[in-house]
Amino acid sequence: MEFRPEAWDGVLLLAGERDDLQGDFMALILHHGFIEFRFDCGSGVGTVRSTETVKLNEWNTLSVYRHRWDAWIQLNQEKRVEGRSKAAAIAPPVQHVTLQLHTCNWRILASQFQGLFSRITFREPLFVGGPGNTTGLERLPVRTGFKGCIRHLEANEHHYRFPLAPQGDAANGFDVEECTADRCSKVPCSHGGKCLTTGGDTAVCLCPLGYTGDLCETRVDLQVPSFNGSSYLRYPGLADTSLSWLELSVTLKPTAPDGVILYNGHHSDATGDFIALYLSSGHVQFTFDLGTGPATLRSENPVRLGEWVEVRVSRTGRLASLEVEEDPAQEILAPGAFTQLSLPLNLYLGGAPSSDMYSPKMKTTASFVGCIQTIVLNNREMGILAEALGGVNVGNCGHACEARPCGDAECRPLRERFTCRCRPGVPHPCPAPDDYTRLVPPPIRASSNAVTSVRYERAVPSFTGSESYLHYNDADTMKRHARYNENV
Repeated sequence: MEFRPEAWDGVLLLAGERDDLQGDFMALILHHGFIEFRFDCGSGVGTVRSTETVKLNEWNTLSVYRHRWDAWIQLNQEKRVEGRSKAAAIAPPVQHVTLQLHTCNWRILASQFQGLFSRITFREPLFVGGPGNTTGLERLPVRTGFKGCIRHLEANEHHYRFPLAPQGDAANGFDVEECTADRCSKVPCSHGGKCLTTGGDTAVCLCPLGYTGDLCETRVDLQVPSFNGSSYLRYPGLADTSLSWLELSVTLKPTAPDGVILYNGHHSDATGDFIALYLSSGHVQFTFDLGTGPATLRSENPVRLGEWVEVRVSRTGRLASLEVEEDPAQEILAPGAFTQLSLPLNLYLGGAPSSDMYSPKMKTTASFVGCIQTIVLNNREMGILAEALGGVNVGNCGHACEARPCGDAECRPLRERFTCRCRPGVPHPCPAPDDYTRLVPPPIRASSNAVTSVRYERAVPSFTGSESYLHYNDADTMKRHARYNENV
């Protein structure tokens, strides 16, 4: 089988002895992004599961083989992984299935394939791409149909043709469309960009950080990130750093009324704990779940599109509050008795690779459109670009910092304005390097007419009251400070 998944879960192939999945059956499913081959010869379910997830929006191939109680899976022409059930001494006749399917490595689950029977009896139709009218799906961990394309299916040396009979082999089907994934062959994304098919006959490139353009052909010097509805930045998750409390401040300029600003979850199937900050119909909303049900805060007034706004979220245990600019703070108490929040998955800003990653308890799954300038998390300002593990389709917001007005100093955006964070020994407001050198008389021993260029140094520092500071950590300074405290 060759397939191109667009979601982490779904039934790829299903056949059984009865339409309620009682008795013998065979199923090939996607579960949390992993491929699982499950079958029951009449004495218990055996399962083979990949150790890595499939590649979303890319073609995957896989081979599965079963002979009596033995099974093996070969992936990408790699070494076969074999498993054997606790078979009986009397061997029934041979029956096997061969499929082709490419992803990663595989392992056999501990239970293996137990029992005395080795045949699988199929009396029901073979369903491809979904469970069809099969009931009893509680025997499987996935009950939804496959989302994506399947372009090759071969079983027991028979190549299945997908059109309906008489042109093909399919007896009937429902809600199946023509696959348009191959249109990416006409969209040559450059600089490591990935092609993603969209509705209709279009496809777009998902560009890595530092590149933009229809084909990711333009390099950009990112300063203040902007998001276009297909963008996101990825960071390490909060994990256990926000178990009992969370302080979050985000400065953003939205240009669309709906979109996910920030999301961090617990499970890849969108269950369990999560936090989500997003826009819904122009209102800022914060939803979180401690494991006993969601709680949602909503701003009193909608934000003004195209204007900078600061959003502040605070959570202590079950109690959370939301403030947007000068609007009154909104508070809520989460249901249940749990008070801690665990978020081991990656944190996403501006969107995510797939909307399936979001909790269904959110009011929107659209990606954010606009600019995000600063994030302060638990009283620490994040380096939005410097700390990102990766991202796609992130551009510049159109801010003054893009012109690098601070020279080699750090340009810190303050909504439409900016300030320069100067290096120690550089006079405020951080002139260009050539402007803060001075000429000093050479030593007497130097040759005539010689001058020496040195860095500007302040004997008496001046502080601006906002962004300026000096930091000491050398041993001599700390010893002097300690001795002074002892004498006070």
